[in-house]
Amino acid sequence: MPPNISDLITDSELEVECFDDHTIQTRLISNPAAGRRPTRERERWQRTKKLGGGSYGVVWLEKCTTGPSSGEVRAVKELRKGTATVSTNYGRELEAIAKFSQERVSCKRN
Repeated sequence: MPPNISDLITDSELEVECFDDHTIQTRLISNPAAGRRPTRERERWQRTKKLGGGSYGVVWLEKCTTGPSSGEVRAVKELRKGTATVSTNYGRELEAIAKFSQERVSCKRN
């Protein structure tokens, strides 16, 4: 990443493998009650439908099919890279995504 990327972006980086129709995310899962060290768990997130798109990329709805988050859904933004316009504002776009993705930001259903 370029040197002017904020700590928020660097600290929000995920360990993922991206494929055309799904994503494999590896994350640390802790179990303090059991007194064990965190374990690395792999989750498979299947793309279910395209939610929208714009100049920076496409937003997909994904559902977790295996792993600790099985059954959960999430929106994932796939950013396009390579154009001058995108690279100029790429850091700001990543920072906005990192801020929106924090646990304290959630959508409540009525």
